[in-house]
Amino acid sequence: MNKTISVIDLQQKTNQILDDVENKHTPYIIRRGDHPSVVMISYNDFLKISSREEIVAKFNKTWAEIGERNAQYSDKEIEADLNEATRELREQRQRRKK
Repeated sequence: MNKTISVIDLQQKTNQILDDVENKHTPYIIRRGDHPSVVMISYNDFLKISSREEIVAKFNKTWAEIGERNAQYSDKEIEADLNEATRELREQRQRRKK
């Protein structure tokens, strides 16, 4: 659960807040006045988020490349190919069961 604190609270309780962030993985939203300004998270949580962002970026790039390569095909042609691939996979599963 996020905790929202002011800059003054951060200054007064720095060690306690750092312990919460690092050991309990509690994110803190730091306010300046009435406005949220900064989010404090543990380094390990930061690495997890960064890794996810890289994965999403790679996925989006690959998806765009697939779209470019398949731009020449109509939706009906793609649907027919998918239906054929599905039929072939089902037949392979049936053969394995026997």
